[in-house]
Amino acid sequence: MKTYTLADLRNLPSAVPPTYIVDGLLRTHRGRPSILGGYDHVGKSTLAQQLAKCVSEGKPFLGRQTVQGKVIYWQSEEGLEDAKADFLNNISAENNNILVAHPEQGDDNFAELKKVLDENPDTVLVIVETVSDFCRTNDIKDNDEMRTLLDRLRNEVIAAHDHAAFLLLHWLRKTDSTELGKGLMRHRLLGGSVIGAKVDTMMYIHQISDADPRRLILAETRNTDRGGQNIEPTYLIFDPKTQHAELGRTYASEKMELKVKIADKAKDVRRGRIIAAVTSSQGQSMNAISELVGGHHKETLTLIHQLIDDGKLVAVFKGQSQLLYTPDAAPPPQPVPEYICCDYRDCTNQVMVKGEYCPTHQDLTMRGNIC
Repeated sequence: MKTYTLADLRNLPSAVPPTYIVDGLLRTHRGRPSILGGYDHVGKSTLAQQLAKCVSEGKPFLGRQTVQGKVIYWQSEEGLEDAKADFLNNISAENNNILVAHPEQGDDNFAELKKVLDENPDTVLVIVETVSDFCRTNDIKDNDEMRTLLDRLRNEVIAAHDHAAFLLLHWLRKTDSTELGKGLMRHRLLGGSVIGAKVDTMMYIHQISDADPRRLILAETRNTDRGGQNIEPTYLIFDPKTQHAELGRTYASEKMELKVKIADKAKDVRRGRIIAAVTSSQGQSMNAISELVGGHHKETLTLIHQLIDDGKLVAVFKGQSQLLYTPDAAPPPQPVPEYICCDYRDCTNQVMVKGEYCPTHQDLTMRGNIC
């Protein structure tokens, strides 16, 4: 064991600053890989292949800028014909920046990947599909085995080629959307208690349900105060022609819109109950109608005023109260009186609607006796 004083730590040479191969998501010089998790047939490989193409051509990935360079894609789940279909579709014929690595029986995958990296020192991104196939785990759920294999990957491969970012595809147990925003997805990774502590960025792709084929993606990065940029749960918009996906609306915004729709529906139901109450009890006060409808009194009064503004109800003043009617049952409007009474103290003078005094009291005005 080595021990270090604070002075020793201060005198240590500064680490090489990381470079983001994908802005805010995948970086170099961290000594640990990143993870893209998802369950079977959810689209991990399709998204990883899109990532490989984007980096190889220097094009944005999910709206994030990329550093153009060589990509090594270690692939075991597909054959060569599948690789041709996957990588030669929608990519420039002049693009030679993707190197697809297929293992052979009996290969030491750690040594072979290091050899390929030694031969291609300009590599900026390594994608491994999948970590369980690459490491040839006996039990992916065995934390001790996963810890040993990930340490070997870090020590034998990543440490020697820390100038590249590493992304491992991995299995995720099926989950539901309620866990997406609670930081619980890492616990759905097989071997998650070990993997979560030994990786840099964790990305997850998730299908809403068996009945809803839409996909969500989210990303949890380390050190968001130093350039890491999380992706909150966001729908992927997939183009089957180009086999590329882009970020769509967020899961939170959809939930908020759904809440608004539910609230609007509840208001529509309450409006219907108000109209029904007025129809059955014409000429009742607002407070009386509110009591008939029930529920939150202030909300009901607000909706009553909206219905009046919309012409769905008619309010007729009677003293200090407003009586409610449906438009077809409202009494005809009363004629405006020619004169209105001046109620200043005990004055009985009458004033015309336009503000002029009636002829009977005009002479009083001339004498200055008018109120």
